Amino acid sequence: MNTQLKYYKQEGNVYVLRQQLLWSGCLTVFVVALGTAILVSKQPPLSLGKILFASVFFVFALMILYRLTARVCINPRARTISVQTGAKLKTTVYGFEDFQKFNVNYTRINGIRTNTSVSMTFLKDGKENNVRLRQYFVVTSPIQKVIDETESILKKAVEV
Repeated sequence: MNTQLKYYKQEGNVYVLRQQLLWSGCLTVFVVALGTAILVSKQPPLSLGKILFASVFFVFALMILYRLTARVCINPRARTISVQTGAKLKTTVYGFEDFQKFNVNYTRINGIRTNTSVSMTFLKDGKENNVRLRQYFVVTSPIQKVIDETESILKKAVEV
């Protein structure tokens, strides 16, 4: 069974979660534009408070870009899921037996769904850990597709 994967890319026997480059890029540009607009605005004149406020937006943009270095790899042959949340952080390896469930979290503002995220819950050494797979704003239909694709990869371990 060779199906086309939308949310993962296959590298040998390992499936790597694709990053949301377009969304992260657009959000980064928007945040940098806000910080720049604060700096170049005429009222009030340039001050330390204005510089500090704009730098908060620039730091937030760096945090978004740093999140792009995170990796989630599923290896059905070894029955492991390795998670690296940032470029300089250590990789945490979970076994398939540590996997508990998928969590779908919704955020609503005034009754309107604004944010939906899906994560995997692991129970390792008696401690519960959540690993975020995807996050979407306003739309929710891709969440189930991410869960289905991840489940199909996890089931491949049974076939191997």
